[in-house]
Amino acid sequence: MRNSISIASKPVSEEVPNSFEWYVSAVIHRSIFKADLARLYTSEIPKSERLYILIEEYFANIHPLRCNGFVHKPSFMQQLDEHPESCRQSESLLHVICALGAKFFALNNNSQLSPEAVLKAGNQWARMAKAQIFVDMDDLSLEKLMTTILLYEHDLRIGSYASAFILSSMTARMSQVLQLNLENSADVLCTKPEASPINTETRRRLMWSCYLLDSWVGSGVNQLTWLEDRDLKIQLPCHSHNFSLGISCITETMDHGKVLSFIPNDQVPPEPSQNMGIEAYFIRLVSIRKKVLRYVKHLDTAKPPWQADSEFSLLCSEFNSWRRALPPNLLWNPSAIYARKESSQLGALTLLWCTFYQTLVDLYRIGMPVLFRIQKQFTFPPEQKLFLEQCQKVCFENARKASTILSEALRHGLKNLADTWLCIIAHDGTKVILYYLKLQEAASSSSMSQRERGELIALVQSNLQVLLQMRSMVKTAEHCLSVTRITGS
Repeated sequence: MRNSISIASKPVSEEVPNSFEWYVSAVIHRSIFKADLARLYTSEIPKSERLYILIEEYFANIHPLRCNGFVHKPSFMQQLDEHPESCRQSESLLHVICALGAKFFALNNNSQLSPEAVLKAGNQWARMAKAQIFVDMDDLSLEKLMTTILLYEHDLRIGSYASAFILSSMTARMSQVLQLNLENSADVLCTKPEASPINTETRRRLMWSCYLLDSWVGSGVNQLTWLEDRDLKIQLPCHSHNFSLGISCITETMDHGKVLSFIPNDQVPPEPSQNMGIEAYFIRLVSIRKKVLRYVKHLDTAKPPWQADSEFSLLCSEFNSWRRALPPNLLWNPSAIYARKESSQLGALTLLWCTFYQTLVDLYRIGMPVLFRIQKQFTFPPEQKLFLEQCQKVCFENARKASTILSEALRHGLKNLADTWLCIIAHDGTKVILYYLKLQEAASSSSMSQRERGELIALVQSNLQVLLQMRSMVKTAEHCLSVTRITGS
């Protein structure tokens, strides 16, 4: 009522033009927006500021994940500013970056687009990039390897699994041809005039990215794994801040507390780990994950897990060591969440901790052989009943923690769930939680309260919501959602 009186008290000549101008402005903005969306499905990448919007979407959402931060953004943007036409016409890296960025730009308006339409945004640019890398395979370069890695990311995201699998093998072979598994010079600090800190760190980051990709595709199967830890004789990636500024530094190797053996002692800082960021700790975690998956796939040759000297016990110790070595700013707590959100790294932190808990689920799933269809499973004798129940409980607890992190990350924004693997974690977490609930219902000695059961059901519903919303970012989420709904029915 107060608003209507206020408006009526003003002259009509003052109100109508303002309302009309607002309406015209809204129509114009809506038309521009629709035109921008339409450009995502054309063969030509956008120009000027619209191009930069897509690039920024890529750097905000794909660049921080795993070890995808191999593109030196300042150099890339400088090249684009100084030589825009040459970049647009022949740069396959630019095309795949725009293809990935387009999906997140479309995601900003997913209420108007179906998940299928969002995933199709920029696909034609990815096809152009793919065609370009196959033109001359003898002409290998760091940029061509970057493009291939990002094409794998793109094709996995849209559900082109065969293409992604083939591209993954290409990245491994390209890294070997380029000899990225070796430091390109003993001058790690780039003290010589001809040394380039940016190029040197780019090589390392590309190699570690290939290693992570190969580990994911291999999933503990020796025949599918082409890159072994022992062959990577380079240090871990430095902090992203140092990389951006082109600052050379010493970091540790895959082994905690160790640096490259040929580095002079007077060049080694007191705490090399202080030069490491989230990527380095994620790489170490994936190395443990490789061991876990190999262990689970070869239980027939492993020692009984309840023995103190078993492979199972050693892996548990590795997890504890990894966690103890984490700096405080990489823990999952409110302070770290908001700090990483500010730097566009909350998605990376989410992936780090979901990977940690999911890998523990994979280790302790030996206590749930029926659920995970473990072919070569352990036979737990009656006297190990408590150990079996402990495995089941720990498996469940870690699935619950991973699911809780997914729920918290989603609360801060869907793009924090950008990694392609998180939908698998939501699916597996739901499966473990529901299975454990059934075990508790069947157990006469269950101490689970009705309140706790209600909280777990709510967490399952949260996982379904995660999968539902992730369909616009990852094609696999659609399948995971369908299977999870069947499991929960």
